[in-house]
Amino acid sequence: MSGLCGIFSFDKKNDITDLLEVGLYALQHRGQEGFGITTMEGQRVCELKRKGLLSEVLNQQIIEDICGSAGIGFVKYLFSHNTKYEPMMPFVYQTDHGNSMIALDGTILNRNFNFCELVNKINGPLESFQDYIESLKGTYNLIYIDERKMLIARDPYGIKPMCLGKLKDTFIAVSESCALDAMNAEFLEDVEPGAMILVEKGDYSVHRFSQKPHHLCLFEMIYIARPDSIIDGVSVYQARYKMGERLFQECPTEADIVIGSPDSGLISAKGYAKASGIPFVDGILKNRYIQRTFIKPTQEERVSSVNIKLNAIKENLKNKRVILVDDSIVRGTTIKRIIEILKDAGAKEVHIRVASPKVLSNDIYAIDIPKNEQLIGYNKTVEEVRDYIGCDSLYYLSLMGLEDCCGNKGYYEKYFTGVDIFQEEAVWH
Repeated sequence: MSGLCGIFSFDKKNDITDLLEVGLYALQHRGQEGFGITTMEGQRVCELKRKGLLSEVLNQQIIEDICGSAGIGFVKYLFSHNTKYEPMMPFVYQTDHGNSMIALDGTILNRNFNFCELVNKINGPLESFQDYIESLKGTYNLIYIDERKMLIARDPYGIKPMCLGKLKDTFIAVSESCALDAMNAEFLEDVEPGAMILVEKGDYSVHRFSQKPHHLCLFEMIYIARPDSIIDGVSVYQARYKMGERLFQECPTEADIVIGSPDSGLISAKGYAKASGIPFVDGILKNRYIQRTFIKPTQEERVSSVNIKLNAIKENLKNKRVILVDDSIVRGTTIKRIIEILKDAGAKEVHIRVASPKVLSNDIYAIDIPKNEQLIGYNKTVEEVRDYIGCDSLYYLSLMGLEDCCGNKGYYEKYFTGVDIFQEEAVWH
């Protein structure tokens, strides 16, 4: 779930660095481990790669030292099975046509995969590259740029989102449409699953290399994506709002107030409140200077973050029957602490409504879901989970309900079902 931003201007006098910075800031939520920026001005290459957040490193002086009419930016999400010492993308390669750069967000399962071969195939015959990329197994988005062209590709299942936009004579590829909005760019189209887009000679063309069922990662709609993004034609905000409405339809509950777990549960909480007629109020204050808890790589870091990032608004909670809507429960660390905070603040009852099904299986392809034994829902019934986290009642949104809210396009949902489409594909072949 890292973030990608590729920018290619046909006017070689354009400096796209400021646009690249804006695009990466808009995608910061997709990865906080570090970032990489690579730009090209003719055959001159500029690189900046750092650990941490953009806001901790970037300043005007650094940006002024980077320039070019094309560039790729990358914000890194660190899976727990990865090493913190892995090289940061984008990578730079020398080709027959000069310097090039490439970045890939995903997990390639082919044992013999390497970037050198990928770059060589990109610069060979189009048909040969299409055959090669179809042979890659796994989940990926990639952006490649050299002096003549930009190429964007999305894996055959479309597990991660990617879209294309334009600003005057500059083409922009980004992981989410919210980055195009931040750059005041025009949205052109989503990169379809199993498709590549070639930007060259002043225009772009679309080439399909695979036809497989659509499998967008459902966690994009639940948690990962920014709510102001449109993914494969579906509004993330509206999908999350509908999740809250559907929760009430599936499990109507009497209460005095509805609150949301900040920040990813707030929209669904508003949908629940609207459907139920129960007032939505602010119940928990989040310290916005604390990073997202779920994507912290260790349990110790997650616990520490929860303890310092949340505080109750006691005046809104005292002697109230509270419905708390959360986006998901993975390990249970955050929700258990939130329930303690609410009850310490005087809440009479706390009813948890989760805008997704129970997480049953680990995942290493789309989002970092830990080993099964670390999942609170893996070997516990709903009642056992309820007892462990300490709430008065607990309900998970049905998988069918979630899919309905997200547009029924077909989804990657291994973490909810245990079905691994890549293992099934290996059996088919």
